Amino acid sequence: MRIVRAAEFGDDIYYRFDMIEDEASLALTGAHGTLEDCRTHLLNELACYPLPPVSRSV
Repeated sequence: MRIVRAAEFGDDIYYRFDMIEDEASLALTGAHGTLEDCRTHLLNELACYPLPPVSRSV
């Protein structure tokens, strides 16, 4: 969450990652869902934001 704020992403992105964090907490306590579901949601969300090409400086 701090990374999303530090990178100055919008509130919509912040709340999507907040939801995934909440899902993970619920899965860890056994209240709802599984960590595998959370992992899938996280990877799907990260796929929406491809990384720029890496440039190597010499």
